[in-house]
Amino acid sequence: SIFFNLSSPSDSVEVTVKINRIQLILSAPVNPASVLIPAPPEVFNQPENAGNQIDLRFNFFDSPQHHLVYPDSFIIYRRAVSDSLQDINWQQVGSTVDTIYADQVEDGVIYLYKLGAIYGDSVYFSNPSQPVSSSGLPVPPAVELTGNIKQLSYSENWQCLLEIKLPNAGYLLDLSSGKNYHQLEQAVPESMVVVKWSHSDSQLINIQQLEPQIKDSASFDIILLTDSDVSEAVNYRYQVRVYYSNGRILESETTPPLKFYRQWFAIKKLPMFIAGLLFSVGIIIFIKMAKSGKELFVRKINGINAVDEAIGRATEMGRDVLFIPGIMDMDDVQTIAGMIILGRVAKKVAQYESRISVPSIAPVAFNTAKEVVRQSFIEAGRPDSYDDNMVFYITGDQFGFAAAVDGIMVREKPATIFLMGHFYAESLIIAETGHSVGAIQIAGTADTSQLPFFVAACDYTLIGEEFFAASAYLSGDPQLIGSLKTQDIGKAIAIIAIIMGSILATFSINWIKLLFYTG
Repeated sequence: SIFFNLSSPSDSVEVTVKINRIQLILSAPVNPASVLIPAPPEVFNQPENAGNQIDLRFNFFDSPQHHLVYPDSFIIYRRAVSDSLQDINWQQVGSTVDTIYADQVEDGVIYLYKLGAIYGDSVYFSNPSQPVSSSGLPVPPAVELTGNIKQLSYSENWQCLLEIKLPNAGYLLDLSSGKNYHQLEQAVPESMVVVKWSHSDSQLINIQQLEPQIKDSASFDIILLTDSDVSEAVNYRYQVRVYYSNGRILESETTPPLKFYRQWFAIKKLPMFIAGLLFSVGIIIFIKMAKSGKELFVRKINGINAVDEAIGRATEMGRDVLFIPGIMDMDDVQTIAGMIILGRVAKKVAQYESRISVPSIAPVAFNTAKEVVRQSFIEAGRPDSYDDNMVFYITGDQFGFAAAVDGIMVREKPATIFLMGHFYAESLIIAETGHSVGAIQIAGTADTSQLPFFVAACDYTLIGEEFFAASAYLSGDPQLIGSLKTQDIGKAIAIIAIIMGSILATFSINWIKLLFYTG
């Protein structure tokens, strides 16, 4: 660079020549492997800039290449964060041959910069810089966007699954109001737009706006969006823009071009696959151990141990045993568990030569209960003691059934009552009537809303999983025992993992959560 300083208008001219740099220009083209690729420029807002200047400093990525060629010059591009289209609204604001640059800007605007290194006729661009605010205030937290395009295993269609993570504070600085950084203004997201670019041979061919559904704009943090309008032959990039109630706009960086791949195996769910495989192997091992005659320890439950005593009491008093298998049909797992317990109770009743009454509210459950009781009497060697009237259908109405059962309790005064299955509002009505007639009551259900009533009105209550464990405990079926033991081991491992995860998360060590990731 040569600068001429005409210090005098006279005939003699004093010329001062300042040589900043001498570069040898070769006639051969520059080898792309030897150029210095610019890194994103570093951006600064110095206190003395008074809100109208951003300072930039240029760096280069490290390269193992030797004899690297220095760029001829640099060009600087800038855009405001609130611009509507990221790749279109980049504006050239200057050029320089130095590695620093001062850009004059507006006050109260957030900017991004990128750098272009010129080598002859070629330009190599950097990635965008970090956001910088000309006002000197902190920049609002960024919106994170990740995407993954895959082919669903159950469909021929392609879909892009996007995860949008918003700032979880709920408070954003209003940079346009001139407030200092200690003053915060509450802002909630009002709307969101996801912009999609489709590319072919690096050329922009289409822009499409996707508007995700926002159900609760005041509290959401992570939004999952599915874009089904994709094809296998095209790569896509996405960007999300969030519009807040205080007028601010936050946007994410664009995703890299998303590559298509076929969904042969969901690798992110590999830990859960391994856990399921180990769980299945454990079930098989414990079932074989139970079938071989090895005694597997099962914790004793008071309500289960009291079954024989309660049936014996009914026999001594010469009264019936009343068994109520809930108010749901056989499509409910609690009804199935109740039927297994019914088989054990009916068999013991047959052995004691006593009687059992089983009222039913559902037709399928009625027929199932009849077969269960008949088979139990046969297994006990007392088929002649079985009576079809032991199991009877009352009504399909919930409170009509409760009233009929209460009438049976008051008239016949059974010595022992079993409440095993799925119950709703009739639970306290039935249990309180059973308590009033002086019967021993053993209840079991997985309905947390009904457990307090059973605990208050019954002598023994099987709580939650104890109810399902009772079916395995009473039946002695090796398959049920093996499954129960494996579940216990799985629960122990889960408890240990939760405790370890809580301790590690306290120290910001989050690797353990990947073992249980299902997304």
